[in-house]
Amino acid sequence: MKKIAVLFFSLSFHSTISFAAIGTRFLLKPAIHQGWRTMGELSTGIMHGNKWGGYLATAGTEFNFQRNRFILGPKATCDFWLSGMVAGASFTYYTDFDKGTLYFNPHLGSIIYFGWNIPLMRNHMKDRVNTYTFTLIIPIPIGNDLSMRKYYKKWHLEEKERTKLHNKQTSIQSQVE
Repeated sequence: MKKIAVLFFSLSFHSTISFAAIGTRFLLKPAIHQGWRTMGELSTGIMHGNKWGGYLATAGTEFNFQRNRFILGPKATCDFWLSGMVAGASFTYYTDFDKGTLYFNPHLGSIIYFGWNIPLMRNHMKDRVNTYTFTLIIPIPIGNDLSMRKYYKKWHLEEKERTKLHNKQTSIQSQVE
């Protein structure tokens, strides 16, 4: 049963990233980061692309699941995908509300990303933050397509109809004269 759930989860991720992202949409992005310690993420942002490629730009927070050593990190991420392959990077400032460290996380993958947490300043969070991570995200599109494509298409069709009507009226007037 667990294998079926994981397969469905993986397929739903792939179909969301590949086919539901046609156009531009707001999205909600929950994620699980697994290294030697499990971390969670909740972000929101914009997804743009089509079934062949596109990008995801999000801002949110990453956190761990430990009560006694809790850390939290505001996060900004940009991912690009092309034919199922994903590459991107994020910046996260992990803090325990006493000390903090800024990390750069380049990542690469398909359904599951592999990334490295590289500290960009003195590493106060070394014992609490994963050196590497395997990440599974599920971008959930929210709302309608935000791109102007559908409005342009509607305008273009209306313009064609106006042109046809004008041509018809012009030909009728020329026949009358």
